[in-house]
Amino acid sequence: EWWFRPENGGGNCSFFDQRDRFHNLRLYSRGEQDTKIYKDLITGGSDESYTNYDWRPLQIIPKFVKLLSNQMSERLFDIKAEATDKLKLKYKPSIEIAAEEALKFTLDLNDYDEVQSRVIEDIAVLGVGGIKHWTDPSKGICTKWVDPADCVHSQPKHRNFKDVHYYGEAERITINELK
Repeated sequence: EWWFRPENGGGNCSFFDQRDRFHNLRLYSRGEQDTKIYKDLITGGSDESYTNYDWRPLQIIPKFVKLLSNQMSERLFDIKAEATDKLKLKYKPSIEIAAEEALKFTLDLNDYDEVQSRVIEDIAVLGVGGIKHWTDPSKGICTKWVDPADCVHSQPKHRNFKDVHYYGEAERITINELK
């Protein structure tokens, strides 16, 4: 970050510009934006006659974000495992039940409902969201929420990011965690 500061001779950096833009969007979505813009717009910058007004932002956008996020957070799918069987059994084989239970356990282990709600909120506020998944030798399938402000990727032409050539995540770690 020090490298890209203008006082150190650095130029614009799309990563830090995007991170600042996402920070401002999150402030607006929580109703915590800076009110100086509105004060200067109404008062002209120097007029003191409006000092008794309550300049707190109206809490309209946070209500819409919560409403949208809650409606989208409902489970969009039910976990169902069915074998392709030509015999058309009248009962459900134990392997199908085991597969369903394993999938439910994996989602519960990763607290997938919380991850999904954070991604949905990011999509509502920022217009983009992400989940990272990997296979851990001891834990199995793992998922975690990825902050879009910490993502690095090539410029997409499609809104669904299907043509992006690379992805990356900037993680903050301590010196002790660095190996």
